[in-house]
Amino acid sequence: MKLQVGKMIGAQAIINGEVASANAESSSYMEDREKCLSYYKDGSGCARYRYYKVKCNTTQATVSANINIINVETGAIIYGDTLNKEYSADSCKAGKTNLGLLVIEGAPKQILSKRQALNRLASEIASEFVYKLTPNYVYFTVGLIDSIELENVTDEQSKKLEVALAYIKAARYDKAKKLFQVLMDDLDGKSYAVAYDYGVVYEATGNFDKAKELYTLADELTVEPVPEINLAMNRIDSLIEKRDEARKQMNAK
Repeated sequence: MKLQVGKMIGAQAIINGEVASANAESSSYMEDREKCLSYYKDGSGCARYRYYKVKCNTTQATVSANINIINVETGAIIYGDTLNKEYSADSCKAGKTNLGLLVIEGAPKQILSKRQALNRLASEIASEFVYKLTPNYVYFTVGLIDSIELENVTDEQSKKLEVALAYIKAARYDKAKKLFQVLMDDLDGKSYAVAYDYGVVYEATGNFDKAKELYTLADELTVEPVPEINLAMNRIDSLIEKRDEARKQMNAK
């Protein structure tokens, strides 16, 4: 039935999920307390105490859910994940309310009931899964190398690099590519600075394979470690790995 509905609305995939486990417990205990009723006149301490007990309420809850994205045409699972959430609170320990990995400092003494806790955890699982499906941007800082390291570089070539970097900063990658290709030809591909900066352009435009090719060339041309190149080599490998994993999931049969 879900497959038919998916086709009717022109969907490529449907989301199917089930709660694997959901447990909640509420309990209470008595805690000893003391309160100073009067102090010594010389200020040396408390002269008379009142001892009493208070009732402390606790709630613990856990929810685990299996969620899949299913190809409506083939019935194959495109993506699957198991998400777990937990809630733990004590009315007498207001600063230790635990929501999954989040510890709320100074949380109020009013705690959730078992039903409220389970509903909140289910909502958090749904929100987390939706976030994973929603396109989002990851920003990171990339350093540019602003000078050509070769001894025989000309003023004209240095100026071309300066202009190319200006185009990168302005997100004019098309213009930057043309200038870097000219510099690569002029310098016979022997400048690690030019190769690296050229690689940044391809990384910024999503061509990770070409970016890695240029970063690798830059790395081979160096005689000692260059921080920008070291970071780029690690970063591009991670990006390629994530891209390939995403392709495998989308091409699952």
